[in-house]
Amino acid sequence: MSRVGPVVPGADDELSLPGFGTDDESGAGGWRAGALSVWRRLGPLGPLGPLGPLGPFGKLGPLGQLGPLGPLSPLGILTGARRGEGFDVLVVYVPHESTEAVLTALFAAGAGAIGDYRECAWVTAGTGQFRALRGATPTVGQIGELVTVAEDRCELVIPAGRRDEVVAALRAAHPYEEPAFHILGTAH
Repeated sequence: MSRVGPVVPGADDELSLPGFGTDDESGAGGWRAGALSVWRRLGPLGPLGPLGPLGPFGKLGPLGQLGPLGPLSPLGILTGARRGEGFDVLVVYVPHESTEAVLTALFAAGAGAIGDYRECAWVTAGTGQFRALRGATPTVGQIGELVTVAEDRCELVIPAGRRDEVVAALRAAHPYEEPAFHILGTAH
């Protein structure tokens, strides 16, 4: 009697797969042992499974603590990213002629990094105004004079762990005595 259609091994059938041996009384080898071996390696908790050490979320997987995108990876350490800390948004107002220099300093401090992209910023032109009071040392204008300046509003993401370094770079590179900026925390 010949079978028609695919052959599915049953409990009494012997199936020989390369590397899996044959079924015997001890239960070692054969297709059942092979499937179990694969399950142990690729199953949810196996070393290559999603929750195993080499799986995507395991310690050594791409998203794990030590994986290439994890917080303890060289990229994670370089950008200051830590799991659960997320990113902040820096908004700073810069005189138009100084925008490139300030952005360069902010990028060097770790701002503007989004995934596989670097030097990301949103820049819009506008007009800033201020009146310097007694005791100030204005870069533009005189004490008591209302000054308007062509400025750029620059917005950049900063890893929460890099906030202090980015603000220090901003203060060092900005031409104003008191740069106008704010940092917004983001939900993650």
